[in-house]
Amino acid sequence: NIFENEDIAIELDTDALLPSDYIKSDTERFAFYKKLYNVRKRPDLEIIIEELSDRFGKLPKEAEELVFAVQLRVASIPTGFTRVSLNKDKLIAEFPPETNKLYYENAFPEITDYIQELDGAKLREGRKKLILEKIMSSRDEAIEIMWKIGKTTEMVSD
Repeated sequence: NIFENEDIAIELDTDALLPSDYIKSDTERFAFYKKLYNVRKRPDLEIIIEELSDRFGKLPKEAEELVFAVQLRVASIPTGFTRVSLNKDKLIAEFPPETNKLYYENAFPEITDYIQELDGAKLREGRKKLILEKIMSSRDEAIEIMWKIGKTTEMVSD
């Protein structure tokens, strides 16, 4: 997918981390952060979650939030967005800069067709950026929306 953005920023309004009282060793904790950062597919994430649970026990809330952030990131990478944030029940996704002509000629029309089908979704301009806003009924809905937009960009980039 030519529109993928591996540098996408994911922001949550919760603590998303591996607490030091969960993984005592800094070296091991950082190794898991690196593994999580490098996840590109859902099955890879499942393996890491299983390894964490086996070695350190049930994931604490902050670690579950980190796993959610990774899921959202994996779903969002193919979208071409530069930033995705979830604040309470609001999803905010920033489109790439308008200088990305290829994106706006090919992916954007398809994405806007999909967005029009979404209840309560809107596009707005902010600080020289185009932004998608959507009130979510659940956090999983954010992952689903990103996944669908990612599939849309994959189809037009082939």
